Amino acid sequence: MGGRKVKKFLISTVSLAALGSSAAMAADLPMRAPIYAKAPVVAPVFSWQRCYIGAHAGYGWGRTDWDDFSLAWNTSGFIVGGQAGCNWQPQGNLVLGIEAEVWWSDIKGTGLFVLPNATDTLTTRNRWDADVALRLGIAADRALFYVKGGGAYGRFNYTDTNVVPNAPTLSLSGDADKFGWLIGAGVEYAIDYNWSVKAEYNYIDFGRKVVTMTGPGAVYTTGNLDTKHVVKIGVNYLFGGPVVAK
Repeated sequence: MGGRKVKKFLISTVSLAALGSSAAMAADLPMRAPIYAKAPVVAPVFSWQRCYIGAHAGYGWGRTDWDDFSLAWNTSGFIVGGQAGCNWQPQGNLVLGIEAEVWWSDIKGTGLFVLPNATDTLTTRNRWDADVALRLGIAADRALFYVKGGGAYGRFNYTDTNVVPNAPTLSLSGDADKFGWLIGAGVEYAIDYNWSVKAEYNYIDFGRKVVTMTGPGAVYTTGNLDTKHVVKIGVNYLFGGPVVAK
């Protein structure tokens, strides 16, 4: 009976030693973070405070007025061009910006001045325009509603074709660089973090300027007033990526 007790004691001692060794080894193993401890995903926040570059196309219509003929008529045509600018969003939904545009213009119109012994065909062509304007906008998440105002530049060509019975046709032509002012309004919408589309209206007044036209053996000077309305749609690429809220 004494031998059996000794045997049981030895088996118990060995078992306890093995359990202690296993516990010590487990304590030395690196701890793994539980699955539920992953960092939460923070949704990016859209911001208009970036620079951009883009293109646009549209349609314009207006009036031209030739002083010496006391005659005015309508002009119209298509435009296509590009723009670049930068926006600042100092606080909240207020957005301030500056933008420069340049576009080719097909806006033109013709007037007819008839006399008993002569007919003058008068033509105004707006070749291209450029402007620099400040923008003031209110952002509603990815939508931006804005107004703008600034200076404008236009390149114009004027022609006068004079037809007299039984005489050679006389054609006179002259170019003019005209400076004026621009106001407008529009809406821009970001379809993702880097691309936006826009629709815009502009009114441009180039004022009155004396233009000299020349032809074979002739020089003619007249004052011209040009104004126009422009509607356009465009697309912009916004530089930079999304901003993560802190």
